[in-house]
Amino acid sequence: MQIKKCSSSALLGVLLTASGLTSSVTSGASSHVALANNASSSACDLLRQALPDQLYSAGTQNYYVETENYWSSAAALSPYCVFTPSSAQNLADGIKILVKTNTRFTVRSGGHSPITGVANIDHGVLIATTDFTEKTLVPLPNSFNVSYVRSGAAFRWEELYEYLNPFGLAVAGGRVSTVGSSLLLGGGMSYKSATLGWAVNNVVNFELVTASSKIYQVNEMTHPDLFWALKGGSNNFGIITRYDLKTYETGTIFGGVLNWVGHENSLRFLDAYTAWFAPGGGVEDDAKAAILPNIAMTLPDFNETSATVLFYDENVTYPKTFENFTSIPRVESQSQLGLMNFSQLVNLTAFDGVHAGRWNWYSTSILMSPYTTDIVYRNSIDLARTMLAEVNGLVSIATEYVTKEHLLAARASGGDAIDLDPERGTFMSLYPRTSIQIASLTEHFETVDLIAVLTFDAQYDDLVAHYLRTAIALTESEAKAKNLHVPFVWLNNAGITQDPIATYGYGSSLPKMREISKRFDPTGVFQTLVPGFKLGFEVSGA
Repeated sequence: MQIKKCSSSALLGVLLTASGLTSSVTSGASSHVALANNASSSACDLLRQALPDQLYSAGTQNYYVETENYWSSAAALSPYCVFTPSSAQNLADGIKILVKTNTRFTVRSGGHSPITGVANIDHGVLIATTDFTEKTLVPLPNSFNVSYVRSGAAFRWEELYEYLNPFGLAVAGGRVSTVGSSLLLGGGMSYKSATLGWAVNNVVNFELVTASSKIYQVNEMTHPDLFWALKGGSNNFGIITRYDLKTYETGTIFGGVLNWVGHENSLRFLDAYTAWFAPGGGVEDDAKAAILPNIAMTLPDFNETSATVLFYDENVTYPKTFENFTSIPRVESQSQLGLMNFSQLVNLTAFDGVHAGRWNWYSTSILMSPYTTDIVYRNSIDLARTMLAEVNGLVSIATEYVTKEHLLAARASGGDAIDLDPERGTFMSLYPRTSIQIASLTEHFETVDLIAVLTFDAQYDDLVAHYLRTAIALTESEAKAKNLHVPFVWLNNAGITQDPIATYGYGSSLPKMREISKRFDPTGVFQTLVPGFKLGFEVSGA
């Protein structure tokens, strides 16, 4: 089950041809495009008649804003129209029209996915969650017996944290301020994952609109199987319009951003990262601590930068757990450490939300060991020196670590479709990513990690895709030789030809997810009309 695409653009054709990807929509097939245009035209006309103030056509300012609101320019496509429902009932009414006209559609919240044709669409309808803006704090006592916040799906994490900060509260959610709510659909990492599990493990209720235009409140009491499936289930069961998230008390914390420049400092940083996973190093010895590491290299000049965000959930300065990182001489003008509130810490990552060009990424997982960072570095950064030597742009290696404590907390919360075994140990989920441009790199781009506002072009897309797949293949081959490979692909960072849901529960979750999908979407609307990482079964009559 590879990703199901609903676009017929020329760029998609390049990617599909390069990857060998099979899709139910043949890129460039004029008959398919004509049929899609006819269905989309009919659906857009009907939506305009029913909900005229929530439908935007090409050429309008609102259409432009919604179709360009993506982190990666490769995700900016040309839907036939944009539907921005203002309530769950409006969305349900709109889905009824889309299903009746057999119209392909997709959904965008924050627009952070770089994969072309997943959160946007050509020859179809884009549903934007822009107007689902509710933020309501629900204190105890309540039916869930926890304090929680009702959060409409339009939110970006910076907005939700800023809303909760005056109450002395936070939620387990995204660490990059500009990422949207759909982070939860793939599990989601937070700075509190060591004690609270995946971010989605802290959802107490989902408001879900299904293919039959029914509106469900999905929680452990009402629909336990569907509640389990939504925790990691992506867009396979309907459209989530509201997340009800547990809150926790927070106050002054220690944290900030550290930046280093140069190859030698990259190696020092990797040594510190490896040491942090050793007994007594920090990651499994101090649950108050978390980091968000990254290494980047500009192309074609091969200038390296390393960086990490530090988070410590206590009002103390320079905790011992971070000594290996803070002892490396850093670029002071690009580093900031100190006491702050949680919202201030997350806002330090706002630079990562800059619409900087054409991004692409793939993912794999590997057990932590004395060899791990060397394997990752050689098969990504070093590989880029040869495979991408003629390209102007950036290659970036970001790592997400998943600890035994994280997975224990996930199971203690009631579990999820991701369902990984805590006893298999701490591992790293790796995703090399690239940003490619055709102009000369500016000094600003060279010295500050992941910030670029440049002119971009699709000419390198096939080369970049080949590099990413090669990097993953080499990493996995070497990891398997050392018994370090983890058969898990994290959906939030998966590449276009990867199959993350098949790795859930090491393969055991998929049959149950398919059965749940058939109950709540018997005609397979979200398997056949909506792009994304699908459940991979044939739908009768599709």
